Amino acid sequence: MRLEPTNIQQIGDELAIVWNDGMESFFILEMLRRACPCAACGGEPDVLGNVMRPDVTYSPKSFHLAGFDVVGGYALQPRWADGHGTGIYSFTYLRRLGQASGGQASGSLEPIHELEDKDRDRSALLVPVRMGHVHCLKCA
Repeated sequence: MRLEPTNIQQIGDELAIVWNDGMESFFILEMLRRACPCAACGGEPDVLGNVMRPDVTYSPKSFHLAGFDVVGGYALQPRWADGHGTGIYSFTYLRRLGQASGGQASGSLEPIHELEDKDRDRSALLVPVRMGHVHCLKCA
């Protein structure tokens, strides 16, 4: 069965997702923004595979969700109040992020670094998210 959300709702400062397998994920908006997988936030690898991480600054509007779109049946693209909107969070990435951050309503915790290569997004290797250092993406 392909992983898909059946319901996505913003509830206060959290984004709640109900998945088609009955699981639920809850994301604090600040954590979700700090885990943005776009190249401007998370960096991108050079030809040798070295990831150059940009110095990202945030304002209070950075953590306010202005809206979101479902992209191609495989991802969610949030639009933030500060104008940022280039992050495309695959459903697999969101599910793993929810598990790693403890925002999973049921199911077992599967460490991000143990995912098979086919299940990894470029940014799913955010080990600091699993360690609770969401503010510190340079730790990865």
